[in-house]
Amino acid sequence: MPQMGYDMQQGTVARWLKGEGEKVSRGEIIAEIETDKALVEMEAYDSGVLRKILVAAGVAVPVGSVIGIIAGADEHLPKTKEPSPSKPAEAPPSVPAPRKEPKAEAAATASAGEVRISPVARRLAEEKGIDIAKVKGSGPSGRITREDILAYEEQMRQTVPPQVPKTSAPEAEKAAPATIPLSRMRQAIARLTSRSMGEVPIFYVTAELDMTGAMDLRHTLNKSLEEAGIRISVNDMVVRAATKALMRYPQFNSFFQDDKLLVNPSINVGIAVAMEEGLVVPAIMNCESKSLPEIAKASRDLVE
Repeated sequence: MPQMGYDMQQGTVARWLKGEGEKVSRGEIIAEIETDKALVEMEAYDSGVLRKILVAAGVAVPVGSVIGIIAGADEHLPKTKEPSPSKPAEAPPSVPAPRKEPKAEAAATASAGEVRISPVARRLAEEKGIDIAKVKGSGPSGRITREDILAYEEQMRQTVPPQVPKTSAPEAEKAAPATIPLSRMRQAIARLTSRSMGEVPIFYVTAELDMTGAMDLRHTLNKSLEEAGIRISVNDMVVRAATKALMRYPQFNSFFQDDKLLVNPSINVGIAVAMEEGLVVPAIMNCESKSLPEIAKASRDLVE
């Protein structure tokens, strides 16, 4: 189980893309690993034959555990012990091994009925509860893409009339709330967001601002920075304004610990980035030493 992040302690084998006995090449995508933050494709570290799978799909194991063995077809295999699962995990629906695609990033997986679908589209369909067998693919060889899933969802929303709940008698038993399973990344986002609301003092300030001068400045700067390939967004200007405010009032960039206030030496501004797996908030580091164009470049690099 590779470590795909400095804070990763365990990972789940979401799906094997190769089966036992199949040949693999160095750098070929052989499995999908689910962490707390993302679904990551795992490459083969060497060429050979996938002789043995030690960790089944849906099982979480600690980082460093042996999850499979790649060796020569006639090579003697060492005695190995299957790693103990970190915690029980729900096994995904059984799917046969996919066909080999020429490019890893375009690899499609196969399911019952030979449905061809990209990993991102499959994950999106699972989150939205969409039966992929009913979706028509527009990709190469009829592969279902992310856009196909979104289009099918919109089509179903337009064709299925909204359900009007029936009025029940006062003494009728209340229906149980619906349960929506979350990916591990969304679970982590929910935990961190809920915790931050309890640990960090939250207050709101509302003000009306005339942004005419700021928009004129943005237009002028973007014309002068066009050759450098830098484009300043309104969000970049908000980050710069927040940075200047924290430089002027450093106590807002502090935290409470051991009966005293500790002021952070640098200003790191988090920006929200929407991904398929959920909303994440990475930070632009050391904004106090960055100009507006430098913030714009750092923001674009971070989002990408």
